[in-house]
Amino acid sequence: MHISRAFAFLCLVVSVGAQRTQSRLSCYLDVLTPHTREGSCTHIILPSVSSDDELYLQSLTENEYDAIQRMKERNSALKILLGLEIKSSRLKLMSANEASVGSFIQTLLTYLKEKRLDGLDVIWLDGTPSDTELFTDFLKSIKGVFEEEMRPLLLSASVKEPTDKTVASYDEQILSQYVDFISILPAQLQTDGQYISKTAQHWQDKQVDLQKLGLVMPGFLQRSRHRHHHRNHPKHDDTTAEEGKKDHVHLLNLYLGDQVCQAVKSGQLQFITLTSVSDEQSPIKEVLQQGFGGIGVVLIDLDVFGNSMCPNMTQKERATVESKAIMHSHHGHRRHGHGDHRHHHTGHHTRHHTRHHDRHHGRHHHGRHHHGHRPHHHGHRHHGRHHHHHHHHSTTTQSSVTQVTPKGME
Repeated sequence: MHISRAFAFLCLVVSVGAQRTQSRLSCYLDVLTPHTREGSCTHIILPSVSSDDELYLQSLTENEYDAIQRMKERNSALKILLGLEIKSSRLKLMSANEASVGSFIQTLLTYLKEKRLDGLDVIWLDGTPSDTELFTDFLKSIKGVFEEEMRPLLLSASVKEPTDKTVASYDEQILSQYVDFISILPAQLQTDGQYISKTAQHWQDKQVDLQKLGLVMPGFLQRSRHRHHHRNHPKHDDTTAEEGKKDHVHLLNLYLGDQVCQAVKSGQLQFITLTSVSDEQSPIKEVLQQGFGGIGVVLIDLDVFGNSMCPNMTQKERATVESKAIMHSHHGHRRHGHGDHRHHHTGHHTRHHTRHHDRHHGRHHHGRHHHGHRPHHHGHRHHGRHHHHHHHHSTTTQSSVTQVTPKGME
């Protein structure tokens, strides 16, 4: 299928309270192209590489490197980190030889410096309680090397939340001492604010400063309307293109996408997602009110989700997920299936298949895919109707407003 333009746009407004001027927004990207825009993300986590892979295989292309440099030029405060999935088996193997750990960290350091990245986000998903000390020592070793640099590098961690039924594979207090911030991944999709308050209480009980923490949640993006009909009846080349995509998306897309799939397949209608924080029911408001330092958003393309991550959904199940999509309120439209945006325009939600663009260039990205796009330099047609671009205005007058706009590509 010929895709002439592939892009998506996401614009959110986070009302964070008058006493706070900026909250951390960690954006987990899953593509990087010359048109990638940083929006108002404070931290960008590039698609994860595995500790089982050789880092040279993950070398940035010239276009990808240029995209990073342009983002940094536009926003000198933006921090771009490399995502690294560290597996329990690999960690145990490396830790058996101290020299092996040191060599691995030096390889990481060289890579980060060559690419002029700002640090590393360690993704820790499959650890067990018996791995706690190994994980702590690994982070301690990385932090020690990073701090010796003339330009100290950031170190963050993305970890699964401990639950009542599981024991954490990390020591919360010690972990917080060796990383600059922690992104907490839900162990399962929760349905209400009790999850947020319970998580806050847990980390406070462990004497961890909540400002170091951010809660991660999925955010779904909707394909453009004039391709909407392909979702239920994909053409052969659509289906073929979707096959294998699961191997090329961000690790956390798969992790959270699997949770969403399990939830909808079990009949769960409500779960925490990033929809629009202009909605009074948004969990973002409560996350910040609880004292957390920010949020993390893992953007999931609805088409990739439906065709690759969670195939064979019923119409009702698909509608449940689509009702969570981040949609615009352009020209007064209601958000599809999930209330309305009473205050904020979220721009164009036109959504072609973003990943075809990179496949046309004949290269795989080892998980590098990204959602989001700056809308104001595109005039495009939507079922033959020209859409005019809107500026985004918050009607919140007594609070500081951070415009959260992960943007993407064309």
